[in-house]
Amino acid sequence: MKLKTKQQKKIKIIQQCVESGDTLIKACEKAGITQDTLTNWRAKDPIIRAQIKKILSEKVRVPKIKIKTEPKPTQKAKMDTIIINLQAGNTTTKSCKAANITFPTFWTWKKEFKEFAARVESALIGRNYFVEDILLKIAKKGNIVAVIYFLKNNWPEKYNDAFFNNLNQDNKLNDFIIAMKDIRKNAPRTKS
Repeated sequence: MKLKTKQQKKIKIIQQCVESGDTLIKACEKAGITQDTLTNWRAKDPIIRAQIKKILSEKVRVPKIKIKTEPKPTQKAKMDTIIINLQAGNTTTKSCKAANITFPTFWTWKKEFKEFAARVESALIGRNYFVEDILLKIAKKGNIVAVIYFLKNNWPEKYNDAFFNNLNQDNKLNDFIIAMKDIRKNAPRTKS
């Protein structure tokens, strides 16, 4: 009976430690037992097994990512490489490879360093504007698919699927295409 009481005291200490945010390993250390001992107790005693299971299910400690203000110089250089690659139009994966880091490291840095996260977002927005400009140039040249795509995505309250379906049902889609071609013909020529 004395052994059970000792075990229960140790389990109580472990429970308090885990509830206060310690890991199971740290809690075992504070209780004065090894994790192997705890594993043996769990294997032999169904009551202890149930208690430990309850402790772990109630309080799972998730490590928090600390927000850092300044990256190390080597990290800063890799971050600069990523930003340059994103601005050049590369994907995030290619940008990470160019900086010789993994994709999970990229996401960790975005969470840890606010300035880096802001620079990444700025680069991605700039890339979107770049693609939008190209799409507009293609649309100006009379590419009807580009025109429809541009209108649907930049003026969705007017040019939605219903608008183009109605044009098609009323056989006015052809008139729309002809009107777009006329606009292209009559538009002033600019060198691009």
